[in-house]
Amino acid sequence: MPDNELQQLANRVGQSTDRLVGTGNRLISSIESSSKSQEKHQKSIVALTIVIAISTVIYTGLTIWSTSIQQQELQLKLDSVPNAAVESTVESGT
Repeated sequence: MPDNELQQLANRVGQSTDRLVGTGNRLISSIESSSKSQEKHQKSIVALTIVIAISTVIYTGLTIWSTSIQQQELQLKLDSVPNAAVESTVESGT
């Protein structure tokens, strides 16, 4: 191969390598931006999960507290009714 052909081949290889490097750099940039976006989404999901967990705990606590108060009110009503009235109510099924 003459020098001129080798030089042209070397130029083509150089240009192809430059294009490949450019493409690789664009891919790396794209991957980095996707990674940042995914990190933001993951942080949002973690935050929402924490909010849901706290809300569930609060809801459960309020339900237990409400049930306890209802039970206490029922017990007060039962304690204020004479025993004979309770027994007749239980026997009659009403």
